[in-house]
Amino acid sequence: MMLIAGALLAAVATADVNTKVKLSNGVEMPVAAMGVWQYKPDEAEAAIKLALKVGFTHIDTANDYFNEEGVGKAITGVDRSSIFLTTKVPGCGAAGIGQSGALPCLEAYSGTKKFLAANLKLLNQEYVDLVLIHFPPSPPAASTEKKCEYVQQQWKALEEFYKANSTRAIGVSSYCPSQFECLKKTQTVTPMVNQVEFHVGMGADAGTVALKKYCADNNIVLQAWSPLGDGDSTLITGNMTTSIAKAHGKSTVEVALKYIVDKGIPSVTKSSNPAHLASNLGVFGWNMTDAEHDTLDKYVLPGSHIADTYSFACNSMEEVVV
Repeated sequence: MMLIAGALLAAVATADVNTKVKLSNGVEMPVAAMGVWQYKPDEAEAAIKLALKVGFTHIDTANDYFNEEGVGKAITGVDRSSIFLTTKVPGCGAAGIGQSGALPCLEAYSGTKKFLAANLKLLNQEYVDLVLIHFPPSPPAASTEKKCEYVQQQWKALEEFYKANSTRAIGVSSYCPSQFECLKKTQTVTPMVNQVEFHVGMGADAGTVALKKYCADNNIVLQAWSPLGDGDSTLITGNMTTSIAKAHGKSTVEVALKYIVDKGIPSVTKSSNPAHLASNLGVFGWNMTDAEHDTLDKYVLPGSHIADTYSFACNSMEEVVV
């Protein structure tokens, strides 16, 4: 496997795999990230070591992935300045269970601070490059005002973490316009990243199209998770991406990722296969036609569950904090 990885690294060496996007505070984030969701610690360690050999420089993990120890081991001995490390703390509420325990919304501020400290310890790092609130607060029952308060309390903890130089940037995941409007009332630092589900097949009327504009208007970088579809292989096996891939001599994965990168959206992918990892970086040095982009813009995956929403957290621009 080491020989294979070396050959693949040579193959992608001429591609601009270090393309970066500049965040609002000037920090540059590599557009291609290696994710480790659902990996056990030893699997995450092995996958990251391979990804680094192939050419990835951006690693994405989270407290509730339960594998931060493996991530930390994988980057031990590697020049820290050459790696962009992202981690996450869970949103408070019923779903807020992570490696460091539960995060009740009644402890939104103090609990978030606890998780942030735990992340550094588990990763065995003095700082991370980006930390996100993994999802909006999800209290079992609360008023709109109280939900907004939880949003603000969690963000306050991230702002303090940022100002203490424990992270180079801060952001959120699956946040809706309503939650950003809530934050504007108290924030001293604007979120720099919003990581949401985004991929081919969501359609031209997808809420994420409007959300991308909202984020751009507010100087927030939109980043894609599940760029190859949320568990639906149709995206990379169907006729839509297959025909475009054949026209360019590329894989369907490269087409799906190229579509996102061309929109200026960074993405998080994952694989423990060296050939697949190299393919995930194969989005540079070639171009799709405007007609192909237009076709992919309009395409809606059969049974798509998110075509008309911003994220799993909200359905419309006007919806109140959820």
